[in-house]
Amino acid sequence: MKVGRIAFFRKAVFAGPVRFRGAEITDQFVADEAEFKNAKAKADFDGMKVGRTAFFRKAVFAGAVDFSGAEIIGNLRANEAQFNHPEAEANFNGMKVGGAAFFEKAVFAGPANFGRAKITGRFMADGAEFKNAKEEANFNGMKVGGTAFFEKAVFAGPVDFGRAEITGRFMADGAKFKHAKAEANFNGMKVGGGAFLRKAVFAGPVNFLGAEIRGQFIAEEAEFKQAETTANFNGIKVSDIALFQNTVFEGLLSIAEAELLDLIIQGSREKGPSVLKSLDLSRTAIQRKLVIEDAQLGELMAPSLQVAGPTTLNRVRIEQATNLEHARFLTLTLTEVTWPGQSDSVRLEGMTYEHISAGEKEGDWKKLLEWIDGAAYNTQPYSQLEASFRADGYPERTDAVYVALKQRERREVLPFSSLGWWKNVLLEKLVRYGRSAHWALYWSALVVFIGVLVFARRKDVEPRKAEDTSRPYNPLWYSLDLFLPFVPLEAAEVWMPRQDSRFRRHYARLHTILGWMLIPIGLAAITGIIK
Repeated sequence: MKVGRIAFFRKAVFAGPVRFRGAEITDQFVADEAEFKNAKAKADFDGMKVGRTAFFRKAVFAGAVDFSGAEIIGNLRANEAQFNHPEAEANFNGMKVGGAAFFEKAVFAGPANFGRAKITGRFMADGAEFKNAKEEANFNGMKVGGTAFFEKAVFAGPVDFGRAEITGRFMADGAKFKHAKAEANFNGMKVGGGAFLRKAVFAGPVNFLGAEIRGQFIAEEAEFKQAETTANFNGIKVSDIALFQNTVFEGLLSIAEAELLDLIIQGSREKGPSVLKSLDLSRTAIQRKLVIEDAQLGELMAPSLQVAGPTTLNRVRIEQATNLEHARFLTLTLTEVTWPGQSDSVRLEGMTYEHISAGEKEGDWKKLLEWIDGAAYNTQPYSQLEASFRADGYPERTDAVYVALKQRERREVLPFSSLGWWKNVLLEKLVRYGRSAHWALYWSALVVFIGVLVFARRKDVEPRKAEDTSRPYNPLWYSLDLFLPFVPLEAAEVWMPRQDSRFRRHYARLHTILGWMLIPIGLAAITGIIK
């Protein structure tokens, strides 16, 4: 059929089969409130061409509908249309619309197929209902030149937006994906503007694997309610902020191998923390900032995570496990963070950063030392924290980190019976592992002072040679001469402990041995050999 201007079928009733296949309407096709009552026969619009707008507002289809291959130069308006057959398909596969397509508050009782449809303008499906719990609402490969609206849409069964391309935004605020086992699939979907899922509810599995969002990704107050599966955002690319604020996750959240500009996962003090069984950021690259705030995590898995800007964890509790192996941060701020209690559950090997902070209060930096002390033993996290404090100009903190490393080495690595264990103890007590070389001077002064007390009286010593009996005696010089190696002061060559004083003779040997220990250790600490 060919119509030079407008074809009117308002409120028309078709009791039997209907076929507009290949019809050409130069201007408008108007079928508002039309009724296609035959549940067994298909209403066929395959290949129909409309020069301007096609109107099917409040139209009712009792059976299958086929718009595949239809070309509508202007808009397609099917607001509040009803596709009532629970098994027959409403088929818009491959349909072309030069303007916008309107399906606001439309009802699809059976399968709906918009696969490979091309909509030059907007696609409006706000409030639409896809009621079939078994059959798929198919938007796979659909192309929309403007914004796709699914606000408050209801999907009772599986949904497939895989490889859909939307030039504008994807608006699904308040949408409900109600099937507990059927997947909401957005695998490979491309969105030129932002994707908005505020207050959306996902009762079943969710898959955004490899999706590309060239704008914001906002999932404020969204609910991912499937406790047994993972909300899968692996490989997603978001060129603006990815925001999960007051979002509910009853299962796991995986954003591994993703590319993001900003990532914010945030609860609130008013509504409570954001609770996640597991957060996986493995190998994800974040160009700007990462914020996790007011959150309670079972696990934080982020090996090889890269954040080029600031990272903030604020009021975060991690209960079971943390893995930050080989993660790279520019700046890392950790305030009011509670880590798992078992050291084997916290892995920090290879993690790097330029600056780290646990708060601005005096002593807050010690929380960082407690953090790595509570992690699985590895020297690298200590070296990294030490380097950061040194770069920030805190030598005392630098020394404290090194001392903590050596103490932990003694506790967890060196056997008690080994020479290394005793050497570790000795270096800690004498020179604080080389970080307090002046301690050797204090110890030396104490030993010399004790020597003065032990050999204070002339009658406590006797000359080695009879001709030296009349020579003057000074206990300080004698104690120093016994103590200092390689430095003869002649006093020890003239005097010796009395032969009948076993205590003084044994102490003189100990005094000399202490000198041979303390002086070389002190010199090694001063010159940096011990460090």
